[in-house]
Amino acid sequence: MRGIGGEVRDKMKERVFYDIIKNMKKTFFLAIILVGVLVLAGAGCGKGGGSPSNKNLIFFWGDGCSHCAKVEEYFTQNKVKEKIDFDSLEIYKNKKNAELMAQKAKVCDIPLSNMGVPFLWNDGKCLVGDVDIIAFFEEKLKTPAN
Repeated sequence: MRGIGGEVRDKMKERVFYDIIKNMKKTFFLAIILVGVLVLAGAGCGKGGGSPSNKNLIFFWGDGCSHCAKVEEYFTQNKVKEKIDFDSLEIYKNKKNAELMAQKAKVCDIPLSNMGVPFLWNDGKCLVGDVDIIAFFEEKLKTPAN
């Protein structure tokens, strides 16, 4: 035979167990929401300072770089961004973009000492400097299929 104290203890245990399960469900639900938000936030990064897509043509630049500004001016004057599909990634303020540029430069056997912006990745080929990059886009604009 159990006493009243035993029944109270059993009810308390049930209540504690119920509260634990309830809190676990809330935590799990919040974790699922957080993961979803992080996935969507990562997918929303685009041109400019964001993360790259899977394009084969990537223009790397630095905020305040005078040679990059020359290329950007060429882009604007010739409406290059409207005619040719490519990513434009800033590297001074975005570490992931800088790391990506370093990976691309390594593929082209460009030593760290020669790596700089403006830098263009063209499907396995690298160009460094405003003159070469502008010449590349001038030629690309001449061809019918960009």
